[in-house]
Amino acid sequence: MELHTVDINLATFLEQICLHFEMLTKERHIDFRKHFNGNIVAHLDIEKVERIIFNLLSNAFKFTPEKGVIVISAKLGSDEKNFTIVVEDSGPGIPEQMWSKIFQRFLTLGENEGGAGLGIQNKISHKRNLAIF
Repeated sequence: MELHTVDINLATFLEQICLHFEMLTKERHIDFRKHFNGNIVAHLDIEKVERIIFNLLSNAFKFTPEKGVIVISAKLGSDEKNFTIVVEDSGPGIPEQMWSKIFQRFLTLGENEGGAGLGIQNKISHKRNLAIF
């Protein structure tokens, strides 16, 4: 897999992705919070990272109940070279018995829930979904 990296403003990049979810936010009365530091210049492959963030947000909206909360945030690391993107939601979370399997390709939690990718979950809570990229 070849990377095609560029320098971009991370906040602007994430805001553009979030726009795709505005209609769902209104339809389902979801409190969609965005916390971005506007001064982060990220060196990344736009296409690949966009796909990952879109997938994380799609799952958050899929599993967050009506009137729930979804938060996406980005912050610069203490070394000022790395950054963290976090997607949290008030959905049911991943059952504890599935925690050891979250990095298995094409894993889904149930028969009717669909899924076509690799789980990205570095920190897990039974109360809410939390994906850190």
